[in-house]
Amino acid sequence: MNKKEYLDSLEKELEGMSYKDAKDILGDITEHFDAGIANGKSEEEIAESLGSVSELAQEFKKGLKLPAVIKNKQKFEEAKTSGPDTFGVIFVVLMAIFVIIPAWVAVFAALFLIAASFIGILALAITLGMGAILGWFRGFTLAAILGAVTLLIFDIFVFVIMFLGFKYLFKLTGMYIDWNKKIWYQGLG
Repeated sequence: MNKKEYLDSLEKELEGMSYKDAKDILGDITEHFDAGIANGKSEEEIAESLGSVSELAQEFKKGLKLPAVIKNKQKFEEAKTSGPDTFGVIFVVLMAIFVIIPAWVAVFAALFLIAASFIGILALAITLGMGAILGWFRGFTLAAILGAVTLLIFDIFVFVIMFLGFKYLFKLTGMYIDWNKKIWYQGLG
């Protein structure tokens, strides 16, 4: 089945969907065909890799998106046909050595210090609270309790900063790795 036949069959299978959705889907599949042709595949090979028209249409009707299988297959084919870009590889390595690794170590160290201060502040708050309950401070019991509550509130704030810091550190690291993969294979251009 060639590109035109596949798209015509898919269009018939997508009947009942909104015009806009069907048009978007057909556009995505056309782009998939064009990318495959640019990578040296025949229209028949691309149609075969997409699978059954009716199954593909059912996937679209369920999610109205280009199925992940097609996207992953397309990325894999693009990565397989194009080797690493020399300047992209050099850029990624130099960026990692001189910028990203030192920055990551510094941020991780700062977050580790925040975590250590979290534990210290929590221990101090517990000590003040227990001291107030056990009467260690005699006339300063109310001050000790207020100090313990204040430290606990501050500790919650430090915990939130620590939690968000680690969360976004790992999220940004993942985004950086994806960006590196793109530069590695496609270069800086």
